[in-house]
Amino acid sequence: MYWETLPNWFWFCYYLFFFASFGTALSCLVKRKRMYFAFLVFILVFTGLLNGIERGPDLNEAEHLLQSLLRGEIWSIYIATGYVALLVWWIFFLKGIFRKK
Repeated sequence: MYWETLPNWFWFCYYLFFFASFGTALSCLVKRKRMYFAFLVFILVFTGLLNGIERGPDLNEAEHLLQSLLRGEIWSIYIATGYVALLVWWIFFLKGIFRKK
């Protein structure tokens, strides 16, 4: 049975974002820079990739996450908080790169 899902280009960008975040966090851990934040990002990416979303046939993944957030389900709050933390990570990471130049 085929359920509704997001387009392939979205999934490519989504996983590229996750793997790039994983790589930058791993790089910072090896260089011993931003250790605590890098470790947090490392854990968030690892657990975010392992977390499967079980949903009904009439919802795509984004709609399911949004509905779960509105209901206050713990897993959706964790995932949404993780996305915000990853965005903050990229802001700090890119600021650090551009400050060096």
